[in-house]
Amino acid sequence: VYAVASYQAGISNLDGLLAKRDNWRIVSEYPNLARVFALNLRMKAFKIFPVWGAAEVYPPDSADLAILWARNENEIKEQSLVPLMKLLPVTAFLIANRESLENKDLSQILSCFSSKLIAKPRLNPAVSYERGRSNPITFPPSGKAKEIKLALPDGHQQPPTAQFLKRVGLNIQGYTEEVLNRRPSSDL
Repeated sequence: VYAVASYQAGISNLDGLLAKRDNWRIVSEYPNLARVFALNLRMKAFKIFPVWGAAEVYPPDSADLAILWARNENEIKEQSLVPLMKLLPVTAFLIANRESLENKDLSQILSCFSSKLIAKPRLNPAVSYERGRSNPITFPPSGKAKEIKLALPDGHQQPPTAQFLKRVGLNIQGYTEEVLNRRPSSDL
């Protein structure tokens, strides 16, 4: 996630940003991040315009700055924008419903991920764990599930998720970096 300005605004870095003016218009899909960004820079006056996408088209006419997601700084520059600051790295996570993971045979889909993922469990300090005891995840030998429902993100999270799925070898038709089908399917 980056803070960016238009090339036409004549701002090339944060120092130039703060020297320009006092009343800033900031557009973003992430209004909370935009607010924290403005407060951390001690901007005296600013307005944040939350949008649902395409924040990159607002500067310089309808906004002075944009807080947006991009793969890298080159992608920002291709849109005639100047990257001022990288605010956050973006990563993808695989989250599973515990009950489904324990009670359904998801081995076919999980095997696609298993060779590419490194599990980093987060332990709850309020829960005590017995030493030496391990509870491996096992799948019941019951019949195969007729349908597996997988929630996939759209919007700014779609490109990194599509790249991740491709990297682990999971082919989902209708879900790529560029194309979104509301009901994608898989050949599993």
